[in-house]
Amino acid sequence: MRRTPSLVPDAVAGAVYMVLDDFGKLGRAWREMDEEQTSEQDVVHAIISGEYTRPIKVVAFDLDKRWVRDVTEDIARAVVTTAIAEGLTLGPVIRIRHACDWRGFASRSH
Repeated sequence: MRRTPSLVPDAVAGAVYMVLDDFGKLGRAWREMDEEQTSEQDVVHAIISGEYTRPIKVVAFDLDKRWVRDVTEDIARAVVTTAIAEGLTLGPVIRIRHACDWRGFASRSH
């Protein structure tokens, strides 16, 4: 018996993290991402490396578990702690507004 392929694509397993980036006068946009690079660590390293212009919000969702939430503050903390742990310098444009005080958090993390 011949089986017909499903019309529904396979779901991405686990949580997906998306970044709202601010392009100044050009506006804001949810950034396009490779589906294999949407984990929390992928987003943290992309922010540290300067891949985003001005990340202002990060949202995570998991379709299998049916949840979505604003993880901006969690990612901001992860960016700072990862940069400190790996001895990396955060660039001047790296900021996630309304999330946490980068300098205050960094000084408390030492």
